[in-house]
Amino acid sequence: EFNNGKDLTLIVGHDTNIATTLAMLDVKMPDLKQLEKYPIGSKLIFAINDDNSFDLYIAFFDFKDIRNFNLSNPQIIKIASKIFLK
Repeated sequence: EFNNGKDLTLIVGHDTNIATTLAMLDVKMPDLKQLEKYPIGSKLIFAINDDNSFDLYIAFFDFKDIRNFNLSNPQIIKIASKIFLK
């Protein structure tokens, strides 16, 4: 759906969907120093470039912030760049 004319396509799922998506894209999950490999409430962000490649980010809340009910500062980390779909 790269060239569908829409500004946003949203896919909702669970940590297994994140694992499957990263495996399909051949992207290794970095060590985020969290309790789980795919933190609770993680989101993948696809920033599409003009050349139809995309950069990939993961957004998540630190487990300490979740425990303390401080959800105002998610961490956003770039995990891949200039990816092209095959």
